[in-house]
Amino acid sequence: LPVGLGQLPNLLTLLVWNNSFSGKLPDELGRASPLQWLDVSSNLFDGPIPPHLCFHSNLTKLIMFSNRLSGPVPQSLATCPSLLRVRMQGNQLTGPIPTGFGSLPKLARLELQHNLLVGSIPPDLPNSSLLNYFDVSYNMLSGNLPGNIWDLASIQTFIASGNNFTGTIPARFHSACNTLTELALSHNFLSGNIPAGMSDCEKLIRVELQGNLLAGTIPEEIASMQNLEVLDLSDNLLSGPIPYGFQNLTTLEAFNVSYNNLSGPVPFAGIFRTAS
Repeated sequence: LPVGLGQLPNLLTLLVWNNSFSGKLPDELGRASPLQWLDVSSNLFDGPIPPHLCFHSNLTKLIMFSNRLSGPVPQSLATCPSLLRVRMQGNQLTGPIPTGFGSLPKLARLELQHNLLVGSIPPDLPNSSLLNYFDVSYNMLSGNLPGNIWDLASIQTFIASGNNFTGTIPARFHSACNTLTELALSHNFLSGNIPAGMSDCEKLIRVELQGNLLAGTIPEEIASMQNLEVLDLSDNLLSGPIPYGFQNLTTLEAFNVSYNNLSGPVPFAGIFRTAS
């Protein structure tokens, strides 16, 4: 893109998505104009993310997925009060997720999946009041999930699969249960029991916990989740029986508990009637 784009004083919207543009984005982009919407997704851009995109605190939508962008996520973005949506998945971004996104008053969507990010989930993230979609899957994040992560008052989709998270799944679901529909924590190093309190999240449709180190029994309480369609607990260390109540889950379409240490009889009604 021409370097001069960063010097245009009235540039509010720049949309160049789904092309074959390459090279670095203008370093001064956003400094001279009150940029509101930037979409450079699905190109071949490389190099760092320009540091001044929210210089005028007007940026609402930042869409940069499917490029070759590298370097850190600028701290300036985590202090941009106007941001509604950030989509940076499918790049080569490194370093930690900056602290501050949880304090942004309008942020509803944060997508950082398929990068090379390290560190932990920022401790301020549960403070976000409007965040409804969060995906940091397939990075190199580590540490424990914040104990109050389910304080997210508006969260609908929480995806953190394919990282190096350890410790237990936080058991206090609290506010998240009012909105949470998809929970994916697969392919990490999470241990301990599956929290029975997850059953309080009556809107959950999809739960993916496969490929961890989860132990203990499958909570009977999960059988009360009447909207559950997908439950994948495979490739863990679970023991004991499959709770009989699961045969009454009429919405359940996919149930996977393979590669565990389960024993006892298999329920014979519901989804189990046609299980192979």
